[in-house]
Amino acid sequence: MSAPNKVSHWAEYVRRFGTLFEDVSIEQAARKCTRAAVAWGGEAAVYAWPDGQVLAVVPRSAPQKDMDDRFLVGTYLAIGSRTKAAEALATRQQIAEDLWHHMQQIKEAA
Repeated sequence: MSAPNKVSHWAEYVRRFGTLFEDVSIEQAARKCTRAAVAWGGEAAVYAWPDGQVLAVVPRSAPQKDMDDRFLVGTYLAIGSRTKAAEALATRQQIAEDLWHHMQQIKEAA
């Protein structure tokens, strides 16, 4: 059992965003994934499962090694600063597009 006010090791490397189309839209999930990448120093691996669960993971971390690559949407770079805002927007748009295509491929495969 962890001590009060301590963040689990897993939580330092993984951000869960809920279920697509129920809790979050694709745009919201993409925005949150981009923010996670910025918080982690500029990089995040994004995963989405057939049930719509979406999460971001620090690339090359221990939790990512446990992930199934069939559900990897992609690995993205996003740097947070005023001068890099356009790049972060482009990253967010790319994540949204990739999430959409990934979910469509999952539906077709089912």
